Amino acid sequence: MGRISKESIVKSIGLFFIALTGLVFATAALAQGNIRESFACNFNDGQNMDDLMSARDFYLEQAKKAGIDPPVAFVWTPLKVADQAFDLLWFNNHADLAAFAMATDADVASPEMAAVLERFNSVVDCTSSISAHTMVYDGGEAPVTTPPAFIDAYACHFASGMGVADLDDMWKHHRIALNGLGIFTDMAVYTSVPITSGPHSADIYIYGVHDTASAWAARKAALASTDIGQSLGKHVNSVLDCDMALFHGQRIVSPVP
Repeated sequence: MGRISKESIVKSIGLFFIALTGLVFATAALAQGNIRESFACNFNDGQNMDDLMSARDFYLEQAKKAGIDPPVAFVWTPLKVADQAFDLLWFNNHADLAAFAMATDADVASPEMAAVLERFNSVVDCTSSISAHTMVYDGGEAPVTTPPAFIDAYACHFASGMGVADLDDMWKHHRIALNGLGIFTDMAVYTSVPITSGPHSADIYIYGVHDTASAWAARKAALASTDIGQSLGKHVNSVLDCDMALFHGQRIVSPVP
């Protein structure tokens, strides 16, 4: 075994405390409820979105045979994503961690759902994770009337010296600013905090749901051109360092009636 340097020990301790902070953050977020199961997927050779939707239909048929209520699901397709490493994102929403666990156990125990996994694996190659999922802003009206939704998504790390305790004031400021500008009534904002994560995971993911790209652009312009918006931008930038991407999103599995 090679010699372990003092520098590597210090680095390891630093990484441990970074990981511990992330664990505390995710644990706190878990208490807020919803769990989002995420799949970053690439199409296998010769496969496309039509094949994915065909697999989705098979999934719903098999779930009905098995007596399983599938979770509400969404698919995002990238519009503007730097260093894009996937063709699509698939999300399953669960009410809480217990609901996610029950769904996982039911899928594993069901021969019908085993066939679903084989079908999806023939279409896409995916990596998966789970996160604590929370709505942080609700404008009060339906954010999408003409699907697909237009989504601006942000992968964020805490700025130097900032942490979980600084988020509450930021979100209060965020709600006050958006309500004050008056053009965010048909918009929703969500956060996802990774529970399963890797070395390249963000501390927190944030995304806004808009009806159209035009609605999103008008809101960005309002935030950039008003004192209210500029004040909010400075506050957010003092807490988080984020990279932005743009997607189209659509619900592909609806709630069970």
